[in-house]
Amino acid sequence: NVMFAGSQYYQVIQMLPQWIGYFAQQGAKGNFIKTGIMAAYDMVTPKDNMTKLGAEAHKWAVENHVFDSHILDDLRTITSKQYTQAGEALLGWLPAKAEQVSRLAYYMNMVHYLADSGVKGKTLFESAAKATDMGMTNYRIPERPLGYQQFGLPGELMSTFTTYKHNQYT
Repeated sequence: NVMFAGSQYYQVIQMLPQWIGYFAQQGAKGNFIKTGIMAAYDMVTPKDNMTKLGAEAHKWAVENHVFDSHILDDLRTITSKQYTQAGEALLGWLPAKAEQVSRLAYYMNMVHYLADSGVKGKTLFESAAKATDMGMTNYRIPERPLGYQQFGLPGELMSTFTTYKHNQYT
């Protein structure tokens, strides 16, 4: 679903400034433009050329599954392994990759912004991960629109791709 993949990147553009503004109101003093440039650099450069902070943050995030896609997780419990594997092969790659990349973008921006605001160490990485979870849509079943669940498996499949627009716009 190309539109869904696009909405993943749109979430970063829409939600990141809102959360940066919130943190600024709470006293964070980071420079959003400078930290955005540093985050962009760390996202596109090979891992061995990342900034020291970017490399440490990326390593921590990978070890703690911050970038993992959860789009199809709950479907695995209600469908057979055969159908889930076929669905992931046909439908899951693009949405999952889009979610991983958008979570990376959000997380790296938050790491650099919070570090520039004086947050350090493990608290920095944990806070950035929590901010990423708050700013990016959670695709697990409890976060999905309930109306779709009455339609059984087709509803469950449809609800996966409607969570963001329902959670953010309705």
